[in-house]
Amino acid sequence: MNRRQIIIATSLAIVAGVIAAGTSMAALNSRAGARLHKIHQKLIKNYPDLGHIAQSELNEKPLSHYVIFDTRKPEEFAVSHLEGAIQLNPSISAADFLQRHGEHIAGRDVVFYCSVGRRSSGIAAEIVGALKESTQAPPNRIANLEGGIFAWSNAGLPLVNANGPTQNVHPFNAYWGRLLDNRSVIDYQPN
Repeated sequence: MNRRQIIIATSLAIVAGVIAAGTSMAALNSRAGARLHKIHQKLIKNYPDLGHIAQSELNEKPLSHYVIFDTRKPEEFAVSHLEGAIQLNPSISAADFLQRHGEHIAGRDVVFYCSVGRRSSGIAAEIVGALKESTQAPPNRIANLEGGIFAWSNAGLPLVNANGPTQNVHPFNAYWGRLLDNRSVIDYQPN
């Protein structure tokens, strides 16, 4: 193969990998989207026993089909969250989680998310491990939302807070806030 053929073949392989991973090309077109994708690839490597769900797959069914846990701090959750999400203390132990929510998640599709997926992947992976040792009825599926609420916001998908629909997102801090395509949605206080 000549150099041009190698470049074309490599580009096609990257696009195929992105599509297979469930990431939209639009999400990767932005600098923030590319960074979120890179973070997600590290999460896949660091948490090999944890499933992941792309926004497109999550949107195939009403959000009410899922039990959704937001693993961010209460002040982040107050600014915005996915509709129907349950705020979960980011430091909850797997045992405490199963005691509080075990019956509620049995036989259900469960999704965890945070800002970008790091906190939620850690919590979800601990719960997956604890379920292997538990006699509790397991959920149908446990998955981490790819790209977290930042990717969800970047895709223009709906968010809510206690007052109803919103576009605002708590950025955790200025460093992580650069992963939001539209910086005007950054808000540290609920409206």
